[in-house]
Amino acid sequence: MASEADTSAPAIRDADRAAAVEGALLTRFDAMIKVNLDLVGHRMGWLLISQTFLFTALALTAANIGRAYGGDHASYVAILEVLLLVIPAVGLCTTMLVSLGLISALRVMWRMKGGRRLVEASLARRGVDAGVPLAALYQSSSVDRTAFDEWLGHSPMVLIPVALFVAWTVIAAKVLVALA
Repeated sequence: MASEADTSAPAIRDADRAAAVEGALLTRFDAMIKVNLDLVGHRMGWLLISQTFLFTALALTAANIGRAYGGDHASYVAILEVLLLVIPAVGLCTTMLVSLGLISALRVMWRMKGGRRLVEASLARRGVDAGVPLAALYQSSSVDRTAFDEWLGHSPMVLIPVALFVAWTVIAAKVLVALA
């Protein structure tokens, strides 16, 4: 009987160590998910702020070009026409670049959530309590959050850049037609 206790004690220590490592992994996954959510928030802020400045600049340029055509300022009109071309191009480029960053952060976050679910399942199979599992946060009677709800929460990160891209494309096309 003493030999059984001796052989089971290292096994228990190994199981405790494995649970501790997986617990640390859960903490790491949570931290990485939070970092990516923060990145998404910052990138959306940068996108919307930059687009606000660009739309304002475009509106001011368009308003001034109308006044300039009434006058005799050929060089002033030429500068405004260039701005009417450059501002939408910058708007398109910044929208595309920020969109790439948003997509990257979302993909990393989704992979981290998948990894977290695997660790939770591993701990659950061994009967180790890992706290509130991620799945329970999304599908419980107290929260009642589904995958569709999660998608709805992420939809502004995807749909706003698409809307801005479409808006800048339409503006650029209209400017090109008007200046042709």
